[in-house]
Amino acid sequence: MRFKIISALALTLSMVGFAHADAPVEDGSWQWNKNVKIDFVYAYWENAPVHVHMNNGEFCYILPGEKELLSTVLAMRAQQSVGELVCAVTADKNVDGRGSRHLHRIHY
Repeated sequence: MRFKIISALALTLSMVGFAHADAPVEDGSWQWNKNVKIDFVYAYWENAPVHVHMNNGEFCYILPGEKELLSTVLAMRAQQSVGELVCAVTADKNVDGRGSRHLHRIHY
């Protein structure tokens, strides 16, 4: 019985960490996405931008030549790390009918 209670508590506590992404905050020309995880990455062929979906519901994109940002995003996704993604305020591309902003920097 103790094992079931401890297991249920551990499972509940592990799920709590996924639900606490902060809402994006706009500051001047930047959108700050704090305490987010990367849910998934859209990668297309023929030098198209790579779109990044965060657990706060926002999309940002990486241009084909920005290899350092792409490798950092993939490492963050693989490690399921929580971090801060800073994107442009203006959504100038679309993915799945939603606006996507240019990714500027990552802290994780």
